[in-house]
Amino acid sequence: MNAQLLRAMLLLLIYCVSSGIAVAKPQVFQWETELCRACATYDDQKISAHQLKATLDLNADRLISLYDDKNTQAQDDVEHERVQQFLRTPSNFIVHPAVEVVRQRMIERDWFFYKLDKVKRQARQTQDYRALDEFAPAQIPQCQAIAQTLQSLPSAQKTAAATRILSESCLDNGSPDECVARSLNRWAQSADAMNVELLTYHWGNCANHQQPDITDAERTASERVFKQNVGKVRYYDCEEP
Repeated sequence: MNAQLLRAMLLLLIYCVSSGIAVAKPQVFQWETELCRACATYDDQKISAHQLKATLDLNADRLISLYDDKNTQAQDDVEHERVQQFLRTPSNFIVHPAVEVVRQRMIERDWFFYKLDKVKRQARQTQDYRALDEFAPAQIPQCQAIAQTLQSLPSAQKTAAATRILSESCLDNGSPDECVARSLNRWAQSADAMNVELLTYHWGNCANHQQPDITDAERTASERVFKQNVGKVRYYDCEEP
């Protein structure tokens, strides 16, 4: 009976191969965590390694760029187009409602950082700080106060307003007085230093805090989907925390 069963299985395998029918077999997917290397098996008839990696990177916030102020606008445009094209292709990821929530949020986040860097670059290059009004997420009182200070003409009132913004920012510093003094010293040496700091640091940080974020619950749900599509995860080559 056992011999007959074995023969039947071999004949079925031969038939599948000769007929072009793929025989499912577990594959191994490998990746790196913060402290370890990890691996797990997966069914390549249901999911691809590309989808697993893309979903893993999506959950870890590794697919979008913060965009570099040192880049040209043309470089940012190319990077933005590449990221958007990848994120807007659902088949790159595990198809599941929880993953879809994170994917859509990442599309929004990429647009946010791209537009933020574009507006800052435009304002810095033209010194026309009305460009900051084009960034809708920053139209809140805290950010608008900084933008209005930047848009005002040089005067003692502008310097006083900038100093108040600086003083509030330095409250979280270990040495608030020294923090204020360092900036005031730079401002005294360069007429443009105050505007540069107000734009890149104070307004930039205020605007950055308005970014569309992903909740812990949303991220956890998407991470759970990833784990459901692989076998038992094994960790190795771990470093001490």
